[in-house]
Amino acid sequence: MKYYLVGILDSKSYSQIEEIQKKISVKYDLYEKLPILHMTLEVINNPKIDELISALNEILSKKSPFIIEANGAICFEPPFKSVNLLINKDPKVMEFIKHINNQLKLKGFSVRDDINAWDLHISLANNNFSTKKWSQAEYVSACTLVKSLDFNGSLIIESIELWQPINNKNEMVMKRFNLK
Repeated sequence: MKYYLVGILDSKSYSQIEEIQKKISVKYDLYEKLPILHMTLEVINNPKIDELISALNEILSKKSPFIIEANGAICFEPPFKSVNLLINKDPKVMEFIKHINNQLKLKGFSVRDDINAWDLHISLANNNFSTKKWSQAEYVSACTLVKSLDFNGSLIIESIELWQPINNKNEMVMKRFNLK
């Protein structure tokens, strides 16, 4: 099973983006309960959870909250039909992600081979966990809408969470790592 290490926004950043997410969800009738806004930092394949949590405690113990810069929208074509905010690959953010990736590799975990091949983003809407599969026309319309909003701004990642891929917050979050 794949597990996801994700960056969680502070409340001010979250509320800014949640308005866009709500607009899309209502317009296209996608979600009964909105998915949690986040930025995926790493994907870990088939880890021993206790060992992974221990490694992440060590890796993240001295990390501080950090700023990410949203720069418009990016849409991932079918089969994903995903509408997202594009996050700049700022050198400090990429260094942070590379550090996590390298440390997990050194500890024997199966992680992404090439972190640079990943577009940093915050998913606003997609077919995962939605109440319906949106049509191609709806997807294109939503992508156009988010691009027209031209959202740009600084957002703060205040914590890191380890998730399993299910849409039940009580079971999804395996561990929260507060950044100091």
